[in-house]
Amino acid sequence: MAKISSVFGQELTWANNSQEIYEARITYGQPIENLYILGDHILSYVKQAEKEFIAFCKSADNKEALQEVLTGSTVGVRITDTPSAKSWIIEDGNLWMETRNNYWNNYLTEFTAAKLESIL
Repeated sequence: MAKISSVFGQELTWANNSQEIYEARITYGQPIENLYILGDHILSYVKQAEKEFIAFCKSADNKEALQEVLTGSTVGVRITDTPSAKSWIIEDGNLWMETRNNYWNNYLTEFTAAKLESIL
């Protein structure tokens, strides 16, 4: 998150919702032994966010537009039942990488700078 914050020009934190993700994966039917690497999977989302923030913030206009709406200073991933989930969403000033349980740790390349720009 330090690199993302540096590129963004403001301090951002990663959402502390790993318990929520863990519970969603259990509810989905994921065996507990498969969840030993949950942190590694969450890190995959952090790395994808970092890559796309770097690309997105190369444009000063993009960076400024995101700074105007990312007032909660939190970025994270969450699992939702929304049929269209595989994209970014801004909610309450925070930026979420929304995914569905059956997409978990797949389709990471859906979280692109272009899709981020489309929600602003």
